[in-house]
Amino acid sequence: MKTVYFVRHGQSKANASLIRQQTEHTELSTYGIGQAKEMARHLKKLPLEAIVSSTYARAKATAAEVGRENGLLVEYSELFVERRRPGAQLRRPKPHPHWLWVQLQLALFVRRTGYRHSDEETVEELLARAHAALDYLAHRPESNIAVVTHATFMRALHASMLYGEGVTGRLYLRATRFMHMRNTALMIATHDGTAWEGRAWNADAREL
Repeated sequence: MKTVYFVRHGQSKANASLIRQQTEHTELSTYGIGQAKEMARHLKKLPLEAIVSSTYARAKATAAEVGRENGLLVEYSELFVERRRPGAQLRRPKPHPHWLWVQLQLALFVRRTGYRHSDEETVEELLARAHAALDYLAHRPESNIAVVTHATFMRALHASMLYGEGVTGRLYLRATRFMHMRNTALMIATHDGTAWEGRAWNADAREL
């Protein structure tokens, strides 16, 4: 049995200011660094054999704390980066009228297969990447793995585990619309050699 502990990165500077992330360059806030250090100390209870991280700065900084506490080198993979949002939303505060207008269009038309507002990653592309990430993890030899990634991508992973290859944009929304994920919270999943099963969502590392 393989167990994977998916961890959302610590609070970023953009999280703290309610600004849409600037892709890979957004760093952790001072509070986020503290979150990462505390979470890493609790993960030390686990028999981790590998740590895999998104290549984005906020995830890499979080993973570095996990690696330091557990004495493991961190591996990096672009499979686990956050979903690419429309450029029109980047660096804008989330309550900004234009940000909200783009968000409304995404919500209305996401059910259209292949819908793309502008330059973002489509839902189909997101879910295909989630399947590829799960396949990558399933074929790794380790039994206990920590993966540092991002909230939206974690929801895509959850939907992909739940519905398998038949997941669609509509099912993805239905499964994850109200699934909030706190910074440094965990999604825990197992793989029995055949299928994935979600065991916990938004779990607190202190309760491990």
